[in-house]
Amino acid sequence: MDEDEMPRSPLDRMPQPTTPKKLVPVLDDEITIRLFATCDGKSFLDRRDTAIIRLLFDTGGRLSEVANLSLNDVNLKTDTVQILGKGDKYLAVPFGANTGRALSRYIRARAKQPGADLPNLWLSSRGPKPLRANGVKIMLRRRGEDAEIEGMHAHRFRHTLAHEWKVQGGNDSALMEVMGWTSAEMVRHYGKAAAQTLAQQAHRDMALGDRL
Repeated sequence: MDEDEMPRSPLDRMPQPTTPKKLVPVLDDEITIRLFATCDGKSFLDRRDTAIIRLLFDTGGRLSEVANLSLNDVNLKTDTVQILGKGDKYLAVPFGANTGRALSRYIRARAKQPGADLPNLWLSSRGPKPLRANGVKIMLRRRGEDAEIEGMHAHRFRHTLAHEWKVQGGNDSALMEVMGWTSAEMVRHYGKAAAQTLAQQAHRDMALGDRL
């Protein structure tokens, strides 16, 4: 055997252990309220960041989808936003009254900013230019740090919406439509945390140990 050759170990034939995937932590009400509180002001940045965070929270939109919105994609009369999802598929996604108010306040503040004539919904605070996806990512991380939330990123809102939908008994087909999914496997993937919550509650309700 050459000196740079190593004998094969019997362990090489053994299947390698798989590392369990960690669940993306969902946002509970207390955490979300803390996040909202970091931008509870009247400055342009506060108005903008509140609108972005509420829209992510309410629609479960992907970072790129929400960041790339144009001003014309928002309809405050019907409380819907037109999102261009994967596969170039447009979705009219509804949002609630609180998100509508946040968007209305931001759009009024936006009209006074440099770059107000740009088609992009979100404007940077640094001159007449749009706020891109990376800027939204940085903003969320900064607001998360201000709220003492570890690992704050846009996808947590998406997981939170799917979690709440499943916990409240929402229809899988409707969830797929709202989220822009074509595979039912995505429902299972995003609903893992909800499945755990429901299983734990069912276990408590059964109270097998209390029967005897």
